[in-house]
Amino acid sequence: GEMAALSEAGVRVMLGGHPVPDARSVSAATAVASLLESHRGPRTLVLCLVSGGGSALLCSPVEPLSLDDLGAAADSFLASGMRIDEINVCRRALETLKGGGLAAAAHPSAVLGLVLSDVVGDPVEMIASGPTVPPTAPLTADGLGRLLRTYHLGAGATHALPAPVLDALRRAAEDLPDRPPAADGASRTLLVGNNAASLRAAARAAVARGYGTAILGDSVQ
Repeated sequence: GEMAALSEAGVRVMLGGHPVPDARSVSAATAVASLLESHRGPRTLVLCLVSGGGSALLCSPVEPLSLDDLGAAADSFLASGMRIDEINVCRRALETLKGGGLAAAAHPSAVLGLVLSDVVGDPVEMIASGPTVPPTAPLTADGLGRLLRTYHLGAGATHALPAPVLDALRRAAEDLPDRPPAADGASRTLLVGNNAASLRAAARAAVARGYGTAILGDSVQ
């Protein structure tokens, strides 16, 4: 099967939980961080393929959060009806490899991120929580307060987040964690696929089979 073919080709495959991260997700993130550390250098190129689902599959909790904390937070986010971009704003604040953290961990290696978008509008910092992209709009105290009120995530609310998660979000909103910058000009992130490209390909295939087609838009959410 596919897994056997990848293994024969020398590709190491690590599975993880989705949409809620599990212990395999943490093991995968730990392995990635270790690999980056052991090979980083100014002559190293890190090729990072990113797609939707990466937020759960690559899980690296900030201290002192546990996997259980992040799993409970994921359950609350999903139950509350938060949009994926809003969830990923929070995830970036709760984990070390998100929000440009992977690129920072690879420094001074060059990093090339190739992104397959599953987020409306294709904001690369939101897709899989942007492991190679520092956030242009980090979590703020006002933004966090709005999310907690809108989605009833505060202490005692319908979808209350665990207390350690609330504390971590508040700390992040007040004081963004320091991360070493990626080397100047050494980190790039490119969008290689999105909803619009998929729609165009589907339309071409339909036309080739004699169907009339009309693309009504790629921004429905």
